[in-house]
Amino acid sequence: MMTVKISSLEYGPLLSAGLPGRLVSLGVPFDLSCGSFTVPVTEKTAEAAASFILSDMRPLELIRLSELLPKELRDDGRIVLRAEELTRGCAELRRVSEAAFAYMEQWEELIIEGFLRFRLKFLLDEWAAALDRAAEELSFFRLF
Repeated sequence: MMTVKISSLEYGPLLSAGLPGRLVSLGVPFDLSCGSFTVPVTEKTAEAAASFILSDMRPLELIRLSELLPKELRDDGRIVLRAEELTRGCAELRRVSEAAFAYMEQWEELIIEGFLRFRLKFLLDEWAAALDRAAEELSFFRLF
């Protein structure tokens, strides 16, 4: 059976905390070595990775994306909180799972943040749009 190594350059501790539970709950065996997970290439593995991206990485990526906002907006934590509300459930788990599975079938290693930023650009675009909308809402409420 084909395997893939899932790792993270930025979110190592988060990956180590969040991914094992998802793998176990889906019945996916894994080997953890030096912060990387070696897992079989299955649809359940892809679902676990997609769930991790959509749940655990989303808030941190929203914070990272908020750094692109003007300073006066960037410093207002309410924008990221509102963007989290707007993005909750916006992406289909199935769509992200399918992309992860297709990637895993072709490559031996999945660096989770690289996969998100380069293969799931549509998702980052949705999250950035939610940040813009949250910033517009806050600016509108500041006027009144």
